[in-house]
Amino acid sequence: MLFPSEVFLALAAFLGHFSLVVWLYNRLHAIGLRSRVLRLLERLLLAMAATVLLVWIVRSVWLGRFIGEWSLADPWTVYALVCWPIAALVVPLWLLPKLGERTPAALASNDTETIDVAQRLGAWPIEGRQARWLAAIPGNQICRLQVHRKALKLPRLPSELDGLTIVHLSDLHMIGNLTEPFYQQVVEATNALQADLVCISGDILEQTCCLDWIPRTLGKLRARHGRYFVLGNHER
Repeated sequence: MLFPSEVFLALAAFLGHFSLVVWLYNRLHAIGLRSRVLRLLERLLLAMAATVLLVWIVRSVWLGRFIGEWSLADPWTVYALVCWPIAALVVPLWLLPKLGERTPAALASNDTETIDVAQRLGAWPIEGRQARWLAAIPGNQICRLQVHRKALKLPRLPSELDGLTIVHLSDLHMIGNLTEPFYQQVVEATNALQADLVCISGDILEQTCCLDWIPRTLGKLRARHGRYFVLGNHER
């Protein structure tokens, strides 16, 4: 039986474990690896993370304790000693600020429209057996596009910029799982807003097989004062 102190230590270690895996996953996309190597390392990392977590849970239930013997010769003790400081940093630096977020004073209104792309197309814009299997999971929203309309009231905004409209697109992640017609719907929804500017803030394209889509999708974006983009940490 796990005592309250053991449960607390277990939860702290699992939070540290999860945070470490997320950090490592993001670091993989920041070092410019070839896509095949990257995907292999991604799967290896996720498989190792899941295995460690599963073995840790089974071991704790079997022993009735989260840590068996407090010894630096025990790899589980050593890993727990790594995870606890990570959790101790994550809580004040990330978790608490996230929970404490409030609506910015500058936000005058915020409306959301959800577009069911699959319904519009009459078919699932998905390619690949794995992607189709994941899309079939109840509650999955992979084919739902959300359009957030936010009005900002900025006291120090120059008068010549009053009424300026900006469309912000992010994390399009063209890898082939979502097919070209999905991104064409994204472009149609964007153009329907008739914005002054379109800004794409990275993580656009990851697979060269999708490169030819750009002229037929993002190349058709329209904005009065231009279309701008930067690359993210998922581009090659």
